[in-house]
Amino acid sequence: MAKAIAHRGPDGQQTWLAPSGLCGLAHRRLAIIDLSAAANQPMLARNGRYALTFNGEIYNYVELRQSLVQEGATFATRSDSEVLLEALVRWGPAQTLPRLIGMFAFALWDEAERRLILARDPSGEKPLYYRERLGELHFASELKALHAADQNGWSINERAISHYLSLGYVPNPFTIWNEANMVPPGHWLSVDANSTRMSTAYWQSPFRVDSERYSDGPEESLLYLLRDSVKLRLRADVPVGVFLSGGIDSGLITALAAQSAATKICTFTVGFGQKFDSGSDETAAAAKVAAMYGTQHTELRLSPDISSLLEQAGAVIDSPLADPACLLTHAIAAETRKHVPVVLNGEGADEIFSGYRRHLAVHWTSRLGLQGKIGRSLATAVDRILPRDNRFRSAYAFARRTVRGLALDESSRYLVWGADTFSDSDKTALTDFPSVSTASLVADRLSGLGTRDPLRRFMALDFDMAMADGLLPKLDLGTMAHGLEGRCPFLDHRLIAIASSYRHNALLADGQTKAPLRRIAVRLLPENAASAPKKGFELPLIEWINGPLRELVRDLCLAADGITGTILRRSSVEALLDRRKPMSDDRWSRCVYSLVSLANWHRHHA
Repeated sequence: MAKAIAHRGPDGQQTWLAPSGLCGLAHRRLAIIDLSAAANQPMLARNGRYALTFNGEIYNYVELRQSLVQEGATFATRSDSEVLLEALVRWGPAQTLPRLIGMFAFALWDEAERRLILARDPSGEKPLYYRERLGELHFASELKALHAADQNGWSINERAISHYLSLGYVPNPFTIWNEANMVPPGHWLSVDANSTRMSTAYWQSPFRVDSERYSDGPEESLLYLLRDSVKLRLRADVPVGVFLSGGIDSGLITALAAQSAATKICTFTVGFGQKFDSGSDETAAAAKVAAMYGTQHTELRLSPDISSLLEQAGAVIDSPLADPACLLTHAIAAETRKHVPVVLNGEGADEIFSGYRRHLAVHWTSRLGLQGKIGRSLATAVDRILPRDNRFRSAYAFARRTVRGLALDESSRYLVWGADTFSDSDKTALTDFPSVSTASLVADRLSGLGTRDPLRRFMALDFDMAMADGLLPKLDLGTMAHGLEGRCPFLDHRLIAIASSYRHNALLADGQTKAPLRRIAVRLLPENAASAPKKGFELPLIEWINGPLRELVRDLCLAADGITGTILRRSSVEALLDRRKPMSDDRWSRCVYSLVSLANWHRHHA
């Protein structure tokens, strides 16, 4: 199992077996804090009763250590692992977990009570899977390790596949395998020697909770928390860098990191060759921020072979992800790891501060009363007469999709405005098994949100599903494949709480997304950076699929021992690849790539 995830921890491996023989722990180490051998894991409490294996970082370990020392604790290392272990022993998981600021997945064994605790951070930055079979419980950071423990008895989860086809990721609580489970974000799981399990939530997304206060005012509290979040995530005994894309999210992190760090910050920007869309290149904007703060700036120029990159990413991603940015994350991480083992990034800002165009669409169509029956009837009529747009991600294409979504119910609208791939009716013809309704799954998630307004409902789904199950696995798998630790300052649970308290007019002021962050950016970033629209690096999927990837796409999707004939119907896959059904270029390329990613996963892992 440890060998299967050696890439996550290139700095060493340790194993431990409990005296009772009931529990064995293995750990692959990525040494970040206290590089000495004394900080190796699995780590034992002094009395030998407890053993810990822990993936991630506890950023406020210094403050927690001070509290523990005041209670009489002594420490043999400078590591956050020992602080976590001591806190769990003294305070227990129920009291410890809410006090942690960090990203983590850990297992704690109590030899006296013959009990195992599995726990995961609030946002789900670090994964934690488990499988019960033949009286044994296996758990690991990646599904690969569970397969290494026992290769028998695995079966593909057809419901997970069906939802993947509509969302582009497998939504919790499903996993791609029927036999594998996932500890949910913000939960801890207790398992005793009799296999009695109890799951406990210690944190809940504030987007799912009625806020007791709303804020329209100045951003001083937000700036203070963001500064503290960045400062805590600079804690390391190794060099720390920042992914600097040129947008306001990474720009703010760079600015605050440069102001807080004792030494010069390393920043990394990626530019690509002509195989990529040069119109999305943000190296010039990033260079201005780097110059403003005097960072040690490195511009990484990549011209990767797309077919080779697809092959590499397929081996890493052990659950299908239809976001082609997975390829870039993999390539960027490989280059960045040559310089630093830790990198801060801006992931999560769009989800908690309304950073997507669909958030503007939800806000304005709701305010204009277009989400009711009259609006749906009007949108249905307009949708029939609007010409299709074949330009990739154009403003008109987005407006066209907005109209198409307005003609649907709320759950189907979320799918169209978000993933926009296979509808429930599409899947009926595509799958070789009875498909399940993803719109019904979304409707069920929405029903738990009560009467909250439309934007908050969308943001809750973005946070709990699209981010936790799509965005964060992409980041974790892509970076950890190269032993690179990615830290997300915007996913500090204190920041999430304050972001969820903003009124919509404050989040989307002046017709722009992320208005609170833009107001801070005016003070900290170069002129005009705060007002720049969200750019995002757009991959030329259509050109790839019709060009260098054409043969590989067909080989992957139509292989006799692949997804056709076992998961999907060959005739339907061929019809999609041949574009027999009218569909915009944008949506067609999304649908095709989702099948490519599924086929690539199947070839490497099924």
